[in-house]
Order: sequence, then C-alpha cells, then structure tokens
Amino acid sequence: MFRILGKIVLGITLFILIERFCHRQTDGFLLSKMRLAFTSMPEHPLPSLSDDLSFIKKILTQPLHYIGRGGQCYAFATQDDQYVVKILKYNNNYPKIWLTLFPFPSKCELYRQKKLQEKQRRLVEEYTSYRIAIEELPEETGILYTHFYKQTLPNIDIHLEDKLHIIHKLHADDYQFYIQRKGSPLYPGLHALIQQGNSSRVQDALRHLVLYFVKRCEKHILDSDLGIWRNFAMQNNGMPFQIDIGQFSYDERLADKEERRKELLFFTWGLQEFLTQEDPELVTYLRTCIEQETSAS
Repeated sequence: MFRILGKIVLGITLFILIERFCHRQTDGFLLSKMRLAFTSMPEHPLPSLSDDLSFIKKILTQPLHYIGRGGQCYAFATQDDQYVVKILKYNNNYPKIWLTLFPFPSKCELYRQKKLQEKQRRLVEEYTSYRIAIEELPEETGILYTHFYKQTLPNIDIHLEDKLHIIHKLHADDYQFYIQRKGSPLYPGLHALIQQGNSSRVQDALRHLVLYFVKRCEKHILDSDLGIWRNFAMQNNGMPFQIDIGQFSYDERLADKEERRKELLFFTWGLQEFLTQEDPELVTYLRTCIEQETSAS
C-alpha cells in the first residue's frame, strides 16, 4: 500500500517538475493560449488604425522572434528590430473552461455566475483599455495597427520563432494582435544617459514623460499599472513612450487640477526612487516639471 502511494507521489512530483521545467524553458508560450480573432464585427468595432496593407504585410511577413510576454500578450520582434507584434493570449480575464461547460448544482451556481460576471467585466475593461489607447493615445503608445476581427486581413502567413527557436507558421487573420514601434527599456536607457553625463537629454526625456502624463490626465485617462520601469520604452530619439496598453480607464476625478498633481506624483513614485539612486537632482527636476505642468494645465 505504502509502496503504491509512494509511486503515486513520485509520479505527481515528477510531473510537476517536468511541467515547471518546460514552462521555464518556453517562458509559458503555447499556441493554444493565443487569443482567436472575433468571427463577427460588433456595432462599434475597435479601429485598425491603418489601411496600408502593403506596409502591414511588410511587417508581418518578416520572421518574428519571441522577446517576452505580459499578462495579456506574447511579444515578437521583427527581423529589422523596428517593430513588435503583440499577440493577445487567454489570460485571467477569461473564465476557466470548467466554469462555462454546464450549470452547477444549488448554491454553487451562484458562485459560477458570479465568477462569469466578474470575468466578463474584466474582459470589457481590457477591450475598453485598448480602445482608449487606439483612439486617444496612438502616437504616445506607438501603436501602428490592430487586428481583432477575422476577414479583415488578406491571406498573410506569419512565422513565429519561440524561445526554443522552433518556427510556427500561422494565418495572421486567425488571431488578435497589434503592432507597435519597438523601443529599448526605459530605465537602462536613462541610466546610460546619466552615466554619459548627458543631463540635458535626461531632462528632455523626463519632461516628455511629464507632458504625456499631463495629456493623459487632461483626457481623464487613468493607468492602474504603476510599473513605469516595465511599461515604458525609449525611442531612438531618446523620447519615452508607453508600451503597455492594457490598464487604461476613465476617471472623472482627474478633471480636478489637484487630483492630477497627486496622481502624477503617485504614479511617478517608482521613477523618483530610481532617479534618487542615479542623481537626486533629477528627482527635484521631475517634481518641478510636475508642479509646473499641472499648475498650467
């Protein structure tokens, strides 16, 4: 009896270890996790931004190699290293399959309905965030093209190279994705400029960030993800832009100037800590920019 039990425990342990090893090696990438395009067009579809199919085809037909993942997408860089194709994946905003198959008995059904409603709310919030980015902040987020619906893209095959360098050939029209300009990580970029003693370019970048934050607040747009270090990148010209577009919402409290100032000071707290370690004078500069721009807006 104990021998059988030991074998079962060993088998389960080995399965978990193998699964974790595979997950680490692939960074959790699975084709089955990529979100399929909607088969029908709603009354108010999300804009695609560009109708220049030759330009879109030029990007999508390049080899795309895996560079990472976020909570909502897998990211692939183009061969020319100018663009990123982000393919949406099934995430925590979607209900588990066992919640959708059949009703539960008695009070358990209330739990199931509550979970389904919660997931639907979060999914609506996600697509609302995409709409805000596309319609309100396309330049500031580097978005060039979006694809959410089938039969909106010609027959284009994309070739994805995963973390294990395995090539996957897929029909682009079958999946939800968007294309952004590619940038370099913000904090390392600022660090390099500071180390070079290029304070004027650092200040330009910080003021550019503040102006963007103020513009966002003036549109009453809130970003609930405070991770500037992971959500922003730096363009070739040294100017920052936002690369994560999944946490936007409208908040009418930002109509008030004082609320904007508080929001910007709170939102940039992590950036201020980073700058404190690099050059404390830059923290003073950042806070001064925030005070000046929120007073003038």
